[in-house]
Amino acid sequence: MARDIALRPVVDPALEDSERALLEKSADGLFPATLPLPGEPGLGGRTRADIWAALGVSAVCALLPVTILWALIGVWPGLAVGLAAQAGLVWVGVRFGFEAFVLTVVGVHLLAWLLVVVLGCGMDERRRVARLRHGRYYLAEDFGDGSLRGLLGHAPLRRMERAQAAVTAVLQSQVDRDGPAGRHRQRRDAAGPAVRDRPAPG
Repeated sequence: MARDIALRPVVDPALEDSERALLEKSADGLFPATLPLPGEPGLGGRTRADIWAALGVSAVCALLPVTILWALIGVWPGLAVGLAAQAGLVWVGVRFGFEAFVLTVVGVHLLAWLLVVVLGCGMDERRRVARLRHGRYYLAEDFGDGSLRGLLGHAPLRRMERAQAAVTAVLQSQVDRDGPAGRHRQRRDAAGPAVRDRPAPG
């Protein structure tokens, strides 16, 4: 007996490939097309948890920058900047004393906290695209449930799930048969006519 799979987001094939890839990952964070789009979250999607977490991260950045900057801006740039910042803090403490050291750490902490909140928290790219392209993708909620069977004579959601599973199985069998050469065709066929009609690259 074939195993049914949960319906993946059904995305408009006319969207850019990068946006399609973000939206097709899962239904998490997406909004049903048949419902109004929720209001824009305050503070750009930043929450109290984000702000408190940023305080902790920025405190480590200020006191021990060499231990964390590599995780925020990349390994080599982070190590270089972290070592320079750490050496600068030590120099301030040795040259000007403990009070100047504390004031410097506090100042760097506040600045780092502001940067982390502004640049590192809030709405991610996937959620931004989900809001921007609302109505150009469909979720399981958009196809109702078994309650529509009496009205339509069938359950739209179940049919969509089965159709999506069948298309996936056919495309996968083509890739398995054709090897790597079939991967590009699988992506184009899955995307729909708007993508299939584009000229092949190269």
